[in-house]
Amino acid sequence: MARPHSPESRLGRHLLECEREFIHDVVVSRQGHVETIARELGVSPRHAYAKLTQYGLTELAHSLKAAQRTTTFRRQFRMGEKPAPLA
Repeated sequence: MARPHSPESRLGRHLLECEREFIHDVVVSRQGHVETIARELGVSPRHAYAKLTQYGLTELAHSLKAAQRTTTFRRQFRMGEKPAPLA
């Protein structure tokens, strides 16, 4: 018999899905910035990145961060500012 909070139990699967949804929402709200995601989750950036990897959210984080950089670059270009180099 599975332990109550093991991934094999219904409760364990539900908890993992809730955690994944919560982390997904944080990734979107923080536009993929791992440092701010980690701060909001109350964990180290290394642990936050491990969670992103565990739940398959690293690509989402990278694409959101890239989209934000592109938007910032375009806005700076339109305003006549010297754009910061893309890292």
